[in-house]
Amino acid sequence: MYYDEEERVFYMLANKFQEKLGIFLITFDDLDPSKHQFILRWKNKLDVSDANVFIVRNKKKKYKELVVSFKTIFINVYNVCVMDISNIKNVRTLFRHESFQLWESQISGFYLSKNKDFVTINREGINVLTLSANEKRPIIGDSG
Repeated sequence: MYYDEEERVFYMLANKFQEKLGIFLITFDDLDPSKHQFILRWKNKLDVSDANVFIVRNKKKKYKELVVSFKTIFINVYNVCVMDISNIKNVRTLFRHESFQLWESQISGFYLSKNKDFVTINREGINVLTLSANEKRPIIGDSG
């Protein structure tokens, strides 16, 4: 779950709705939870785990994006989806990335706002996925 202080809404990612498995992303008003709206309704009959939700804005607030990540059972895939939520009535998927990830293996993902990167950490190591239109750049650690 993620709280957007500017819009005063909660974003909740659920794996089950009305006894159906899938990916369900719902917004709730912080003062009146009965005011809700579905952003995603992907019925896929698969369990998900290690899910994250982040909101991305630029300084001038020209855009507002939602970054959602999760892994799925059986097909062993870790998904990262970026959606334009600047107009909540017309949500568009801007970017989707899939990578191999064993269901049995834990993975953590987080968004780095400075470079607009999405970083995943699992037992195999660290992966960096750029979510910007910037050119390639080297990634250098503490030890050079």
